[in-house]
Amino acid sequence: MSTQAACFASGMAAVSAVFQAAPKAHVLLPDDVYHGTPTVLKTVFAPGEWLTYETVDFTDLAAASAAAGKAASGGAPLVIAWIETPSNPLLKVTDIRAAAAAIRGGVRG
Repeated sequence: MSTQAACFASGMAAVSAVFQAAPKAHVLLPDDVYHGTPTVLKTVFAPGEWLTYETVDFTDLAAASAAAGKAASGGAPLVIAWIETPSNPLLKVTDIRAAAAAIRGGVRG
């Protein structure tokens, strides 16, 4: 278990720090993620050059697993699942433990 932590002054600072630390990653975003997140990915991180991303309904575990598996089999060295619960703006509630298990299963094939 890690004993390290990081604190940020804003959600967008956290978004930027995580994605800067993950070159060539494929990011799975919630289908109703805060609008600033994909905007930063499109404008700052140049999709295809720094990273790639797609949106997924994390309340649909089969879809989350399939998206993770597709990214891993497509050669992504790292798959990041960016989960916000409850989501913003639709307040969807994602079972983080179940979504993580589905995503791990998808990556492992």
